[in-house]
Amino acid sequence: MSHGRNRTRRARGQAVVEAALGLMVFTSVLVFLIHFSEISIFSVKLTAATHAALLDAPGYQLHEWPMDSDPSREAVVKAAESATMRYADFDGLSRTPGPGTGINQVFTRTDGMTVTCTPNGPGYDPHPFTAVAYSDGGGISCNARAQLTAFRFPQRFAEESQGSSGLFEQEHYAMNPLPVCGIGRAWGGGACSASLTSMLDDWGLTGPDESGQCIIVPDFPGPCPTNAPYWQMAASVYGLSMMVNALGPDFSGSSLALGIVGSLPLPFFYGAENVFWMSAMGEEAGFLQPMPVDPGGYYGPTAWVFAWPTTPGAIPPGPFLGAVPYPISFGQRDGCFLGKNCP
Repeated sequence: MSHGRNRTRRARGQAVVEAALGLMVFTSVLVFLIHFSEISIFSVKLTAATHAALLDAPGYQLHEWPMDSDPSREAVVKAAESATMRYADFDGLSRTPGPGTGINQVFTRTDGMTVTCTPNGPGYDPHPFTAVAYSDGGGISCNARAQLTAFRFPQRFAEESQGSSGLFEQEHYAMNPLPVCGIGRAWGGGACSASLTSMLDDWGLTGPDESGQCIIVPDFPGPCPTNAPYWQMAASVYGLSMMVNALGPDFSGSSLALGIVGSLPLPFFYGAENVFWMSAMGEEAGFLQPMPVDPGGYYGPTAWVFAWPTTPGAIPPGPFLGAVPYPISFGQRDGCFLGKNCP
C-alpha cells in the first residue's frame, strides 16, 4: 500500500510541475501575443496617418494665376502638420485637445507620432505649348513615424537575478524603443527610408477666382473681368501657338481694310486680328453671351442680342439647330456629383 501511495504522490507532483511549467510558457506567450498585437494595431494607424496626409494635400490651394508662386509646396507642409495633429493620439477620428502625448495600452506605449511630407514624388512634363500655363509643381511623398516601447512588460521572468538561481538564463525581453514606420521598415538608426508618393494638382480651375464665367468685353482686347486667371491661361497657350504655328502675328486683315476702305473699323487698331478673344459662359447665364448689335449703323441706336459662342450651351436662335443636343443632354443630367443618381 505504501508503494502505491508513493507512486500516486509522485504522479501528482509531476503533474503539478508540468502544469506550472505550462503556465509559465503560456503566460510568456500570451504577454508577447498581446504586445505584438498592439504593435500591429499601431502600425496600421501609422499607415492611416500617412494616407491621410497624402489625401489632404489636394484640398489645399495648389496653384494660382497669373503669377504662380507654387503654393503646392506650402500645401505639402500643411497636410503633414494637419495629419500629425489629428493622429497624435493614433486616432484621427477622436482627436483630444492639446499636444499629443501618445497613448498607453496593456503592454505598449507610443510616443513621437510624426507625419513628414516632402514636395517630391512623380511629376509630369506638359506640352511645350502649355508649359507657360501649366507648370509642374512636383508631387508629394509622405510617411509617418513613431516609437513604440514595451510598457509594464516583465523584463525578467523566472531567470537568474541578483545572485539567485532561476529557471531561464536569458532576459525575457530587451526594452529598447522600437521605431515603426507607416510605409516600409525603419533602417539605420530608426530612419524611415520608404514613402508613399502621389502627383499633385491637375490644374483644374478651382476657387472663386478661377471658377467664374469669362464674359467677353465687346470691342476691348483685354482679359475678361470676371475670370482673369482662366483668360490668362488660355491666352498664354494661344500666344505661344501663334508664334510657333503661324510664325508670328499676321496683319493681312488690317492691310486689306486699309487698302480697300482706307481706314480700320472703329474702335479697332492695326493688327487687332491677332488679339485673343475669349468667352466662357456658365450655366448661371444660360450659356449665353450678351453681344451688342447696331441695326442703325455705327452711330445708330445700340441693342443687345444674346449669342451662343461656346459649347455646351443653351439652344441658340437662328440656324444653329445642330447645337440642340447639347442643351438636351445638359437638361437630363442630375445635379449630383459625377453624374451619379441623387439620393
